[in-house]
Amino acid sequence: MEWLRDLLKGLGVEDAKLDAAVAEFKKELPYHFVPKAKYNKAAAARKKARQDRADREMLRRQIEAMHEFDLMRLRLTEAAKLALDGKSYDADREKNRTAFQEAYRRAIACQSRSQSIVSGRL
Repeated sequence: MEWLRDLLKGLGVEDAKLDAAVAEFKKELPYHFVPKAKYNKAAAARKKARQDRADREMLRRQIEAMHEFDLMRLRLTEAAKLALDGKSYDADREKNRTAFQEAYRRAIACQSRSQSIVSGRL
């Protein structure tokens, strides 16, 4: 606590009050400060938790996009079967095609982002 003693002397605190102030500071220090090793460990755990959360969110989005892509592919397959059978498909074909293309773009985008995350960690 020599640094505190020097700091207080520089501020003009008398020697009689100096020892009492340093003793009081030593007594209160453990209640207000965290050791550096403990802080670094907690900060690393927090950083890892945030990264894991971001990875889970990316995976959730990728799964959602792939699921949407699969549903659109199934709808288009059913529409093609009905068209081959000569039956009409009541949904708007252009709307289905656009939705399929959007689902495909999302799936590809999520896949490329997840690959860049994985390759960045290796």
